[in-house]
Amino acid sequence: MSYISIIISFTLKDKNAVASLSNALLPDNLTSPEYVRVKSTITDNRLVISINCRNTESAMHAVNDLLRCLKAAYDSLTKIKY
Repeated sequence: MSYISIIISFTLKDKNAVASLSNALLPDNLTSPEYVRVKSTITDNRLVISINCRNTESAMHAVNDLLRCLKAAYDSLTKIKY
């Protein structure tokens, strides 16, 4: 079976902020459907998110959801001035 793979890389100056963003995404990563695989890794001050889906529609939904969650988490961090 073939999968669609998408990689999103997000870099910040503050390593703690990167860790906070990763933690904010963790609940969604753990509860994604079986046909969507999401994995996050942190290297220095970069968060790399890998998404693998069975079809284009699932990939679009997964990326859209992930970007919305990432934006909400980032907006929260900037309001508390990480």
